[in-house]
Amino acid sequence: MANLNANDISELKSLSAPPQIVKDTLAAAMILLREPNPRDFKTAKKALANINSLKQKLSAVNVDAISKEEAEEARCLLGDITVGKVRSVSSATCGIFNWVQEVLSSVEKRTGSLSTAKDDIKT
Repeated sequence: MANLNANDISELKSLSAPPQIVKDTLAAAMILLREPNPRDFKTAKKALANINSLKQKLSAVNVDAISKEEAEEARCLLGDITVGKVRSVSSATCGIFNWVQEVLSSVEKRTGSLSTAKDDIKT
């Protein structure tokens, strides 16, 4: 489960124009959570509004229910982003980034290699 704390969530909620790495990481998480309009930062802000609800959603994700296509869409958003890059831009995003990576790794074990080519991904 994501290592989230109230300070990190408060920091993320306070961003009015987040860096692209933050937006992409949150969008990937929203895709995996099957939130409507996952690429819209407003969706992420709404999810961040209640830390307890968000933690519950993250811990309750059924990795077996995530399709390969959903995982590939999330993977594509992250591209070559590393936890080091995330930390250098926003350490508050690291917990969610690590959760996304864990979920993608689990889906990949179940379904096989995930494509990262944007041309292969339906958006």
